[in-house]
Amino acid sequence: MKNLFLTSAVRFRRQRSVLNAAARYALMTFLFALTLSVSRAQTWIDWDTNEFSMGVGDFVRACKLSNGNWLSCFVDSTVARVRLSTNTCCTFESLSTLDLSSENRKVYKPNIIQLSNGDVLLCVMAYITDTSHNYATNCQIRVYKSTNLGTNWSYLSTVDPIASTTVHSHDTMPPGLWEPSFHIASSGKLMCTWSDESYQPTYSQVISIAGSSDNGATGGAKTA
Repeated sequence: MKNLFLTSAVRFRRQRSVLNAAARYALMTFLFALTLSVSRAQTWIDWDTNEFSMGVGDFVRACKLSNGNWLSCFVDSTVARVRLSTNTCCTFESLSTLDLSSENRKVYKPNIIQLSNGDVLLCVMAYITDTSHNYATNCQIRVYKSTNLGTNWSYLSTVDPIASTTVHSHDTMPPGLWEPSFHIASSGKLMCTWSDESYQPTYSQVISIAGSSDNGATGGAKTA
């Protein structure tokens, strides 16, 4: 009887283990199917597909604001567009634009940051298109400021005003300024870095950096 009892107990535990495994498998299958149906029903980040399709939207950057909302910026053809998310990046809505067409300039590669004083800064590559050759020329790295969390923008400063139109023999277009980006140094100073081609023909491209002690209103001399 003792051996029979032990055999029955072992068989019961094995059966319970099999049942538990089957239940876990069924639960996992259900959760996977539920996740799949939800993912098909709604994209997690609901971008505007027209503006983010290939060749239209480019160089997306994002910044978390002090109030918990998020700003994103990207270039749409020749305009920098800023969007706001109030639900942890689940969806974004149009907020503002930076359009320099009135200056006959175009915008490329924007970057965004919020300072400790609450101001939001947007740095861009502003350039003129040489229509005869279809390339960017007269490039500048500019900074624009918003005091109302990205709703409106005003010109603040020019980090680098390169105006060279000389095409060097090793390249196919004049020197440019590319990929500006903001950083906050450990000292609290605002730093801007960018890909700099103004050192041609000695160097094709270097990384330049300039610091500002007055929140971007003026910048120090650049170093490479």
